[in-house]
Amino acid sequence: MQFILYTQGIWRTATGFILLSPFLFLWKLGLLDNQAAKERVLQYFFGGQKLKSFDDQCIAFASRNLPKLIRTNAMALIELFKRENARIVIVSASPENWVKPWCDSWNIECIATRLEVQKDILTGKIDGRNCYGSQKEARVREAIDLADYSTIVAYGDTRGDKEMLAMASEPHYREM
Repeated sequence: MQFILYTQGIWRTATGFILLSPFLFLWKLGLLDNQAAKERVLQYFFGGQKLKSFDDQCIAFASRNLPKLIRTNAMALIELFKRENARIVIVSASPENWVKPWCDSWNIECIATRLEVQKDILTGKIDGRNCYGSQKEARVREAIDLADYSTIVAYGDTRGDKEMLAMASEPHYREM
């Protein structure tokens, strides 16, 4: 939502969500899955946009706005784990285009939703599955051999983190 506001402005964002409200209502009722609802939003706001332009906006957002959105306690934990030389991986349902630049600036790994691109143009679709719920677990297992670690600490704050938290030896839900 914050990225949409940043790139589209308040009026275009408000207009878009009014027009998208039937789909969002169906999603809230459980009649439209998370991925389909997210793709409607992505198609409306970003479908047809050149990847270079989109990525430029993402990098600007990651450096200017994203730091303000991260909880102070979460940053303190990241800094603590970095001092301990722990492997840190941010797992997000947000598109990697705006999460990864921030992660890169902190030397942190990023697992996030990938957006579909055809001929350097965003389609508004998700490439593969939305990194949410069971996909968070699948993507983590794909990227990391958890058997290599005696302790796995995970933090989450949405119901989409449930499966990922279940993999951790130390799960923390809304504790940041």
